[in-house]
Amino acid sequence: MPRWSSTALLVLLGLLAAGLLFGQLRWIPALADTELRENPSAGPAVALVSIAGIALGVCGELALLAIARLVLMVRRGRIFDARAFRWVNVIIGAAAAASAIVLAVLVVAEATDGDGPGELPPGIGALMVGVVLALAALALLMVVMKALLRQAVALDAELREVV
Repeated sequence: MPRWSSTALLVLLGLLAAGLLFGQLRWIPALADTELRENPSAGPAVALVSIAGIALGVCGELALLAIARLVLMVRRGRIFDARAFRWVNVIIGAAAAASAIVLAVLVVAEATDGDGPGELPPGIGALMVGVVLALAALALLMVVMKALLRQAVALDAELREVV
């Protein structure tokens, strides 16, 4: 991997992480405040969505951190190291947790009676199901990638013995 591409990727990952952090610290509280001023009875729904948004941001930040660590391992030529599995596991866990968070919000929102503030606008439920499926697919894809990494580590160890 050329150094310029890994540097560019690390910069982009840093910008994405900064954007997520800004969203967690500024946008989510501002949106919650606006919603509570317009609809004071929406407190529980706003709290749920705010907590879920912050938790999703943490999942994203953890995944970005793990990707950055893997990029640094590639840059140093140490990707075929057992420590890489730890970072792949972080990505798998973050994707699975994010999927569970979105699913939980969907279940809670659909469990409301339809007359309260938690009612989902048309199409949002289907969109959320799509997000749950996409995040679950990402987690499973990373499981497959981990298996490929495991095979590559074994082959690398075998080659080192031969040489």
